[in-house]
Amino acid sequence: MEKETVTDEADSGLEFFRSMYDKYRDAFLDHIGELVLEDHIKQHILKYYKVLFDYNCLGGKNNRGILVILIYEYVKNRDINNSEWEKAACLAWCIEILQASFLVADDIMDKGETRRNKHCWYLLKDVETKNAVNDCLLLSNSIYKIIEIYLGNDTCYNNIIAAFRDTVLKTIIGQHLDTNIFSNKYADTNNGVDINNITVPEQATINTKMINFDVYKNVVVHKTAYYSFFLPISCGMHLSGIAMDNLLYKKIEDISIMMGEYFQAHDDYLDIYEDFTQTGKIGSDIQNNKLTWLLVKAFELCSESDKEKIIKNYGKNNVASVKIIDSIYEKYNIKEHYNKYEQAQKEKIIE
Repeated sequence: MEKETVTDEADSGLEFFRSMYDKYRDAFLDHIGELVLEDHIKQHILKYYKVLFDYNCLGGKNNRGILVILIYEYVKNRDINNSEWEKAACLAWCIEILQASFLVADDIMDKGETRRNKHCWYLLKDVETKNAVNDCLLLSNSIYKIIEIYLGNDTCYNNIIAAFRDTVLKTIIGQHLDTNIFSNKYADTNNGVDINNITVPEQATINTKMINFDVYKNVVVHKTAYYSFFLPISCGMHLSGIAMDNLLYKKIEDISIMMGEYFQAHDDYLDIYEDFTQTGKIGSDIQNNKLTWLLVKAFELCSESDKEKIIKNYGKNNVASVKIIDSIYEKYNIKEHYNKYEQAQKEKIIE
């Protein structure tokens, strides 16, 4: 009977969360509306940013936001009033907005075509890359104003802001690694940014020293684990009143890292083995020269001649090269190896 009550409360919290998006979006737009601008300019900006929020923040699974609600409800372990749910839902939606800012940026960097069964934001005629870059900044900075509006007077406010800022920094580092890990900049510690080269783009190459699970973990932990798991869980804990010096935060961080590794490996798998109707985006990891779980596992298993094929074809944006990589994955049963990894990782997390 007690479990049923908890479930009912959680369902109530999730319903509240889903119903509150407009309120938080509009609170930020109201703040924009207070800027000293000509009325016709202000109306244009407000209309544009409303579309920006709705196009990029809605349509996802809301896993990160839902996690905040579930953790908050579990830790509080009592009836939660609407005022408390409002704060929890605020943090939940701010993490979803943060996710949206990362995805808009990621699509630009990876030259993505679709996201959540729609054209990527930067591809829209009325947006283009020049606006989309600025829109990433707008989305990521809006969360601090929204949190200030709804939690500015709470004792947990400073810890929550610090958690967001720390997570954003880690994710930016992870995104840099994801984009550049095979770059010549990382081929040798003596290499750096060529400040004299402004015209010749670097050709896609593979630095084989980087194809191992230690490097892969470095990338995915920073790129995925903190904003997908540690931030939502820690926000629920902060809001529930758990002190920063509680050792539970360290345990949660360790579990979040394991979950982040699994989550990103699963995303790598979906990029190759699931179709557009399931993922809402067209897979492009091979063409975009990404360090993925599948690539590392294949390189670990394959012959020297097949390694040469990978080196020659990986990161090439043509159908023939992609088919060669796909055939190598099939030859070494990478799909089956992933399924075994997935089961083992689930058991490890549950322990």
